[in-house]
Amino acid sequence: EPHAMSGASRGDGGDGGATRAWCAACKTMVRAPLRAHEMKCPVLVRAAQARARAYYSKDINVDVDVVSGAGGEGARDDGARDEGVREAKARAAAAALTAASRSRDSHGGDLLVDVPANESLGVVARECAQNAAERRAREEELSAPTQSRHDAQFAGIVSAMRLYGLVRSGADVRASDKPLYVEFGAGRGYLSHFLSDAYGDVDLALVERRAYRHKAERSLRRRTGFIERLTIDIKDLNLNAVDAVASRDVVAMAKHLCGEATDLALRACFGRGPKARTNFRVRGVAFATCCHHRCAWNTYVNRKYVISLGIGRDEFEYLTKISSWATLATNADAETAGEHASGAVHFDASHAFDDVTDEEKLKLGRLAKRILDEGRARWCQSQGLSAKLEAFVPRTTSPENVILLARDDAVDERVGVP
Repeated sequence: EPHAMSGASRGDGGDGGATRAWCAACKTMVRAPLRAHEMKCPVLVRAAQARARAYYSKDINVDVDVVSGAGGEGARDDGARDEGVREAKARAAAAALTAASRSRDSHGGDLLVDVPANESLGVVARECAQNAAERRAREEELSAPTQSRHDAQFAGIVSAMRLYGLVRSGADVRASDKPLYVEFGAGRGYLSHFLSDAYGDVDLALVERRAYRHKAERSLRRRTGFIERLTIDIKDLNLNAVDAVASRDVVAMAKHLCGEATDLALRACFGRGPKARTNFRVRGVAFATCCHHRCAWNTYVNRKYVISLGIGRDEFEYLTKISSWATLATNADAETAGEHASGAVHFDASHAFDDVTDEEKLKLGRLAKRILDEGRARWCQSQGLSAKLEAFVPRTTSPENVILLARDDAVDERVGVP
């Protein structure tokens, strides 16, 4: 929880020499005593408001057994941190990754081959973008203030969802079967806005821990669909306690849900298994993943899968770092890599990969990402859903171009989705 900490100091003038203190929560110097500021600190006030909400449950989507040390799979020896040991662990992770490349995905595909796109994606994406443009023109509404490459990604995500049966046009949907779309890591809500532009008024819940100005709801609220914003960290979100979700079919979606946020969102949807879904049904999932170097052992949903590949807790730490090699921008794609062209994550095993070429690093990085996403797809299958990975845009549009798609075929049969 955010909290204020005092670093008291004597003022140097202008305030009568009053003692000042540092608030670690809002990162400002304030007039002492600090307790008076804590009552009105905007960060602390928002945190208190979040804790007071009915759907707040601290760390509900984090694996408590692992955090507390009870989950001993691949336990790490934190005492052995000299450089030689670190380099040995880094090499072990690379060796395990290379060995894992000989395994197959859940559909029998080669893990070293790029995830394919649906053959019809281009056609549907153009149709989707055209629908969005026409609606904006009818309503004389300016498009969301995003770059064209973001619009292309929105179109790709929504089109992939449509082709997988997670989105249908308004004429095809009975009111009783209308799903609630929950956007995780929503930011200002532009993915939800694009979905509404392209396929009519939809019911939306937007999950975002930060407070934003200029949110998409400003124009969405003028439409007929339901919309609610949940300002909360995904790790603390108890979806079962959200009134808007009760008794609904839910489609979870996200554009570039960074690192462990994808795993937290999956647990928010499914809890500890199918029995945990007591008052809503997950019709489907569409998460465009990214920033795999930010994945963490204690939140990753499918540790059993990576352990089966010889990747324990120690190797996982370096597996996530290796994944950053997948988005190292070359001269050819540096301009399009955008926010994901941040370079490799710093290794604390400085000489472990001196003999690895850039081409080999790129291959290992992509394989690391593929394994992490494959584990997530298999985890969704273990929850009773069909699941697969697809490319939703070309890599030239975004190097983070893979989307995790999952759906409950039983729900689809009930509502008549082919």
